[in-house]
Amino acid sequence: MRIGALTLAPGAVLAPLAGITNLPFRLLAREAGCVLVFSEMVSAEGLVHGSANSRALLRSLPAEQPLGVQLFGADPARMAAAAAMVESAGADLLDINFGCSVKKVVKTGAGAALMRDPARAAALLTSVRKAVRLPLTVKLRTGWERSGAQALAIGRLAQECGVDAVTIHPRTAAQKFSGRADWTVIAALKQALTIPVIGNGDIFCAGDAARMLTETGCDAVMVGRRAIGYPRIFTEIAGMLRGEPVPGALGKLFRGGGRLRPDAPAAGVVHEGAARRGRAAGVGAEHPLGGAGPRADRGVRARPMRGGYFIRTVPPAWTASQRSKRARAPVGVASDTTASPSFSPIARKRWPSLLVMTGPGAKTSSTFPAARP
Repeated sequence: MRIGALTLAPGAVLAPLAGITNLPFRLLAREAGCVLVFSEMVSAEGLVHGSANSRALLRSLPAEQPLGVQLFGADPARMAAAAAMVESAGADLLDINFGCSVKKVVKTGAGAALMRDPARAAALLTSVRKAVRLPLTVKLRTGWERSGAQALAIGRLAQECGVDAVTIHPRTAAQKFSGRADWTVIAALKQALTIPVIGNGDIFCAGDAARMLTETGCDAVMVGRRAIGYPRIFTEIAGMLRGEPVPGALGKLFRGGGRLRPDAPAAGVVHEGAARRGRAAGVGAEHPLGGAGPRADRGVRARPMRGGYFIRTVPPAWTASQRSKRARAPVGVASDTTASPSFSPIARKRWPSLLVMTGPGAKTSSTFPAARP
């Protein structure tokens, strides 16, 4: 993928995460195979007014290059001045935040507030484009309503203002990180623009990255929360793009695009009702997923957690709100290692009766009660 003068190898991009994507984290991501890392969100006002904390966020090392720096702000002149500072600090790419929905950012007119103020957005992007020669990108959300119309409008405006690529996280500003990302918005934006489009949202494994690329036609994928504690996801995505299989038991569980195949072995898979009763509801190692066991009509989904993957079951007929609430109550865990998965004290306290099982060849964790199929 080519963003302005910057050419990137096939692989995944690290999302800018406030308080997370500092220099040590970015170095880990690069070592794991990430093709482009981003700094934490940097305040343009802080840079212009000489804030030591803001300037510290620009510190970099050659080992992490190429590095993108993300700025947020609402004043075109100050954003242009801050952009020039970013360029002089040695960044390889500049990104403008159009997606942050945190109240203290939005009330200043920055972040997601720019998506409902096209005039200010155009003035800001034009000013920044004139100030720097760096490749310039913007990171959007769906907008303030679900249709995606605001994302399409701002995407087209950004392209007209000379932006070199657009990243889209298809959740609304009100959603923040709840619910599910609507990948159809990524596909619509890709069809509407000629510049590269990077997709972001709900990528928890290499299979999810493959599905996003296939279903939306986007040029690359960006990984955010999943990279926290598991930078190996960049290795797996890069390997997948080279045609290599996903290693270990997760390769068996997640082939088929990040979801469990109907014919996959049920080792390490339990049902929601079983966790409450302390048994596996008739689902054992010999019982294929989607068989005749109780609650077999539920949709089985996996979500990464430290030390493994929580497997939860969601009735297909549930509404998005119900799905979101149930997503907070994981059901079981499958791990691709032979060691028992580790859990934080908070997890142990919150889910004391959670049924935990490991993947093929691993032992049942002693942290929680074992199940008898």
